[in-house]
Amino acid sequence: MFEVIFGRVLSALSTGAGALVILFIHHSITHRWKDVLLAFSAGIMMAASTIGLIPEALKYGGYFELFIGVCLGVAALTILEKNIPHIDLEHNQKGIQFDEKALLIISAITLHNIPEGL
Repeated sequence: MFEVIFGRVLSALSTGAGALVILFIHHSITHRWKDVLLAFSAGIMMAASTIGLIPEALKYGGYFELFIGVCLGVAALTILEKNIPHIDLEHNQKGIQFDEKALLIISAITLHNIPEGL
């Protein structure tokens, strides 16, 4: 039981430590470097899914289940992309409501954590 609690706390602290870096470099980083960091993190998540999650899915299920899962994931992300307003990183848009930001954050965190919990 200790190992489970320790692993959960360590992963939460690691996520927080990674997010803290942005607080210190937020104003000094250019838009180009923001794009580079975003692409890097997307590449890491793609590698995690192809190297870690997909082989596990094939181990416990089959190609049909994997196909259905990938299709549902693509559909969910497409629906979110089309229906949730985007936040302008340069803050050119005015009048963005807090509720839209909160909905975007909640949706992103929920979608990110559902596969990890499974």
